[in-house]
Amino acid sequence: MGVNQFSDAQEERQAFLEWISDVDFTAVHEEVCSKRCEDTGSWLLGNGIFKEWLAGHSSQVLWLNGGCVSSHSLLFLTEQRHRLTFDVKVSTGKSVLASVAINHLTQDDNFSKDVVVYAYFGQGTTNAQYDTVQVMSSLVKQLCWKLPSLPDPAVGLYSDYRLIARIPTYHDLKTLFLKCSQFFEHVFIVFDGLDAYEGKGRKEILKLVCEFADDKSDNLKILVASRRDPDILHTFRHHGVLQVHTRNPFVQQDIRKLVKHRVTTEFGHIDPELQEHVITTVINNSKNLYLPAELQLNDLARTPGPDIKRQLESVSCPVELEDIYLFIFGKINSLPRVTRTLAQNCFLWAFHSMRPLASGAFIDAVSLDLKANANKTNYYDAATLNDITFGLLDVPDLNMIDVKPIHQSLHYFMTHPRRPIPSELKDFFPDKETGDARMSIMCLRHLTLDIEPPKDIWDTCLFYCARYFDSHIIKLSGSSEEFCTILDQLRLEKLEPYLKRILAWRFTSNDRHYPIVTCIGYPKIITPEVFLKCTGIYKTSVIAFCYEIGSPEWEAWPADCLLLAAAVGCRDILETFISDGVDINEIIDRNTALHCAIKGLAAGYFTDSGIIKLLLDAGADWNHDGRITPSDMPPEHYETPLNTALSYYVDSAIEIIVNHESFNLAKYMKTLPEKHPDWVRVLVKHGADIE
Repeated sequence: MGVNQFSDAQEERQAFLEWISDVDFTAVHEEVCSKRCEDTGSWLLGNGIFKEWLAGHSSQVLWLNGGCVSSHSLLFLTEQRHRLTFDVKVSTGKSVLASVAINHLTQDDNFSKDVVVYAYFGQGTTNAQYDTVQVMSSLVKQLCWKLPSLPDPAVGLYSDYRLIARIPTYHDLKTLFLKCSQFFEHVFIVFDGLDAYEGKGRKEILKLVCEFADDKSDNLKILVASRRDPDILHTFRHHGVLQVHTRNPFVQQDIRKLVKHRVTTEFGHIDPELQEHVITTVINNSKNLYLPAELQLNDLARTPGPDIKRQLESVSCPVELEDIYLFIFGKINSLPRVTRTLAQNCFLWAFHSMRPLASGAFIDAVSLDLKANANKTNYYDAATLNDITFGLLDVPDLNMIDVKPIHQSLHYFMTHPRRPIPSELKDFFPDKETGDARMSIMCLRHLTLDIEPPKDIWDTCLFYCARYFDSHIIKLSGSSEEFCTILDQLRLEKLEPYLKRILAWRFTSNDRHYPIVTCIGYPKIITPEVFLKCTGIYKTSVIAFCYEIGSPEWEAWPADCLLLAAAVGCRDILETFISDGVDINEIIDRNTALHCAIKGLAAGYFTDSGIIKLLLDAGADWNHDGRITPSDMPPEHYETPLNTALSYYVDSAIEIIVNHESFNLAKYMKTLPEKHPDWVRVLVKHGADIE
C-alpha cells in the first residue's frame, strides 16, 4: 500500500469510528474504577469458576448476579453446558467486579489477538436509556478501534449507510460485529447492570447473549453482571442453568476493606477505639451487602462525634433492602418541615420527571421556594441536596452531569413499591397521578415567575418546564385547586406575557443570546388559542371548558405566527394562512416556514410529514438561499430547507421534496455544500432524477 493509499485508509477509518457511535462507555468504566476501594474485587481473578470461563472448557457465558434482598451471604456456582452462574450477594459490588474483570482482560490486549468490549447500564439513568442500536454501535466501534485498518465488512456498511444518510439497523450491526470478531482470537463482551436496562432493550440484550452463547464460534465469551431479576433468571434457567450454593468469605473481606477505608478517611475526628467499634458494627449489620454498609456509614457521617456510639447501639439497622430505604426515609421525615419538604421535592423531580435532569437544572428546579421569594443568590447547592436526601440521590457538583439515585433499585422502589408505605411517609411516594399533578404545578410556577434565569444555560430548568409541563397535565384525570389558581392566573393576569414566555422557552428560535430567548418566528402576540394549540393541552377537558374551545373565534391566529404553526405542524392553521395569501417564503432569522416544519419533524413536535407537501404545493422554496438576509447567524451556518432535511436526517421530508414537481437536481447543485458531495447520492436514493 502506498503512502497516499495508507493515509486515505486511515482517514476513512477515523471517519468510520466517529460516525458509527458517540456513546462513551469508557468514561463510565473509568468512573467505576475511580470509586473502587483498593484491592476489592481482586478475589474474582483467582476464583476457579472465573478461570474455567477464561479457559473455555465448559462455558461461553459467566453471570455475576447479585440479589439485594437476602439476609444470607451465598455464592452460587452454576455449571451448565453453555453458561456458568456466579452469584455474589452484593449490590453495588457487581459493577466493581465487572470493572476488575475488564481491567484484567485488557492488560495484555495490545500485545495479543484478544479484545475486550463492554457496555455499562447500571451507572446512572442516562446509560440505561441507550437503545440496542446505540449499544451495538458502541461494541462495533470498540472492536474496530483495536484493528489497525478498517475491515472490508465495516467499509461496506459505512458506504451503504452513508449513501442513504441513515443509521445502521440493529441486525446489520450485529452481523458486522460477528464478522469483525473473526479478526481476533478471543472477544470478551461485558454487560454490567443489565437489570437496570429496562423494557424492550433488556429483552433484546438477553436474546443477544443467548445467540452469541449458542453460536458455534469459540472465540466469543460473555460476562453479564446483574441482579437476579425474574426475567433474567428465567432466561438463563430456560437454557438449563444448574445452581450450587456455597458460602462466600471474599465478599465479607471486601466489605471490611471498604468500611475500614471510609472510617479511617472520614471519621478521623473520633478516637481509634471508637473507629474500630464502628467498623465492627457496620460490618456485622451489613450481612454481606455493600449498600447497607454504605448507607449506615452515610448516616453516621452526619452524626456528631460524641453521639456516634449511642447511635450505633440504639438503632437496629434493617437487612432487607426495602426496609433499609424505609428506614432512611423515616429519618428524612424527622427533619424540620422546610428541610423535609425540600427533600420531598428532590425525590419528586428525580423520579417523576419525563427525562433525567442535569445537576444544574435539578438544583434550579428544587430551589423554587427561594426563587419565589426573590432570593437570587442563595440557591441550594449540590452538597446540601446530597445531605438532606441522606445520599440516596447523587447530585453532582458539575452542572452538566445527570442526577441519579444511589442504586437503580431505589428508582423501582420509589415508583413501584411492593409493600404498603407507612402513612407518615406517603408524601415521599406519590402515585403517578399525584406526581404528575405536582410536577405540572411546579413547572407552571417556574414559568410564571418574573425573575431572571440563571446566567449559565446549564443551570436553568425552564427548558424542561416549558417542554414537558403539558405532558404532565395531559395525564391528569382531574384538576386540583392549586392548578386551577395558576390557570386563572394565566387567563386573567398578564396573560399574553406569560404565554409568550412559555412558548419562547419551549420553541426557542436560538440560544445565542441566552438568557434572552425568543420563540420561533418572533411572534409579537401569543393568544390563548395559539398557546393551547401549540402545546396540545387543549385536549384536556378542564382546559377546553375554561377557554371555550370550539367557539368560532378560537381558530384565529395572528399572521406573524406562520413559522410557529409550521414548526408545530398545525395543518388547519397553515391551510388558513395559505388561503389568506400569506408569503409562504417569508424569512425570519434566515428561517422560512419550510425550514421550521423540517426542524419540527426532526424534534418530534409533530409526525404528519404531509405538512412538507402542503407547504411545497403553496410555493415554499426548498432551495431558498437566505445567506444574504441580515442576521446575527454566521452565513456559513445557514442551510437551505433541503440541506436542513439532509443534515437532520429527516428522510420523510427528503423524499417528499425530491419527488415534488418543483424539484430540480441541477438547481440544487448550486447550493450543495462542498463538504457533503455524498448528499447527491442520498437524493438519488430517495428518487431524484439524475437525468
